[in-house]
Amino acid sequence: MSIMFRRGLLAVAVVALLGACGSESSPEVVSSVPGVATATQSSVPTASSATPSATAADAATSARDLVDALAKKSDPDAIREGLKLTTADSVAHIYVQHQANMAEAALDGGSPFVDDDVSELPAGEYKVCEDPSNEETCGVFGGFKSDATGKIVDLTVNDKSLKGRLTVGNGQTVRAGGGKFTFLTAYKAASSENLFVTVKMEAGSKMLSPFLYDAAYRSPDGKQRKATYANGPSDLDPESNSVGSFVFQSMKPGGRVTLEGCVDECANDFKAVIKVG
Repeated sequence: MSIMFRRGLLAVAVVALLGACGSESSPEVVSSVPGVATATQSSVPTASSATPSATAADAATSARDLVDALAKKSDPDAIREGLKLTTADSVAHIYVQHQANMAEAALDGGSPFVDDDVSELPAGEYKVCEDPSNEETCGVFGGFKSDATGKIVDLTVNDKSLKGRLTVGNGQTVRAGGGKFTFLTAYKAASSENLFVTVKMEAGSKMLSPFLYDAAYRSPDGKQRKATYANGPSDLDPESNSVGSFVFQSMKPGGRVTLEGCVDECANDFKAVIKVG
């Protein structure tokens, strides 16, 4: 298949998917690190809603600021400002990383996400909507827990815990087509149960053209499935890098993503098999 025909298919698929599944970017309608540890395996300080050295007001302010950062989906750097409000290696920290990676893939692919609207609810929860007039685009952040300094270590999405749903990479890279591929984060969404995966893609001395929508995932039990959604650039210039994101319907972490593409305007092909967890 020619690269121009593949790009045409990709463009059509992106438009069709955004029309049908735009809400996948919101908090559950709502998404440089690679060996792999899950968030629940990380060393996290004991969390509590109230701590001796951080007042309830401090914790509430941190929670609101964190939600505001997560809502800025058009700007991955703005989302990453939320990392300062979380404890390193905590569930909250990895969740912010993942959402920033998803936003970066969308931005790099030329289809940045739209910022969310945030409204405060009782009991310290926050409703986040892509379109406030459409409940199907909304999700709720709550269950915030903080460490002794007031930094957030955990939260819930639509009343579901994020523990066990997040996986972070350890820096291990896969080389293919003269480039490098590094697993960053994965998140099994609390509402849809779909698996969201982000990968750093780096081109070598020649242009790298990943076929993002052709990506396939093989789960630990051997089940294989094509991506239902993908984002990122269709071409990487020599010595450049970007983030790609993929959604695999109802799949479990711990498997492998197979990403194929071509090099140097399709003079050669490549295939990278990337471990997820």
